[in-house]
Amino acid sequence: ALIHIGRAMAGRGRRCLRNGHIDIRPSLAGTTTFFKRGIDGVLDDLKSAETVAKMIRELEALAVAKGVSLPQDAFDLTLKKARAFAPGTKTSMLVDYEKGSRTELESLIGYVCQEGRRLSVPTPTYDAIYNDLKVICRI
Repeated sequence: ALIHIGRAMAGRGRRCLRNGHIDIRPSLAGTTTFFKRGIDGVLDDLKSAETVAKMIRELEALAVAKGVSLPQDAFDLTLKKARAFAPGTKTSMLVDYEKGSRTELESLIGYVCQEGRRLSVPTPTYDAIYNDLKVICRI
């Protein structure tokens, strides 16, 4: 199954930090492409699942710094959304990478890294994923 995670993020990722929830797209796009696995493959593996969790927490901290109102259980709700995808689902960024096409690396992962620097919010997991992927992804 293919879903287009990230296509709606064209406005430099601004929609990833909206009131009420954390958009799972940057975290899943980054981890599925980095680990070269579908969403369930990333979430079912301890190392990559920990990476997803760190990225969600970093995005949560960035949202708070930007004044985005999030519910207390935003982290849990975000993980629940991620687990709702059908087995075998790939992010569009992973599919684009596999095809050798341009990816949304800048609009998804790069945006979070830039906003983190701008607001002095550490995003070490996003930075590491971004730095590794920018070497192998077409942008």
